[in-house]
Amino acid sequence: MQATRRVLVVDDEEGMRATVAANLELEGYEVVEARDGAHALDLVRQQRFALVLSDVKMPGLNGVETFRELRRIQPDLTVIAMTGHAAPEMIHAFTSRGGYACLRKPFDVRELMHTIARARSDPGTC
Repeated sequence: MQATRRVLVVDDEEGMRATVAANLELEGYEVVEARDGAHALDLVRQQRFALVLSDVKMPGLNGVETFRELRRIQPDLTVIAMTGHAAPEMIHAFTSRGGYACLRKPFDVRELMHTIARARSDPGTC
């Protein structure tokens, strides 16, 4: 499958990661899962992704740190954050550095798909 349909889902919560991945696959995306930021960085070094959905609050590298490193590896990468507990300053750090959007957990699948569609249609993304 083309990289334009490949999405990386990064979340330390296996249930959340699996749910998001399953919904994306139903919409025709090729989904790769990462259990944490370090795993995500390894995967992005190996293959191109159109989009990354990343939890903000994770052990080890948090979502903001992961985002910064992802962008060093693939500068044009579109990243959408997901969070249930992140501090406002973490969310601000993500969006002020070029993160596309931040979804608050729990989010509706329609909200997720709408955000992805918007990101894919914006010039310069995906």
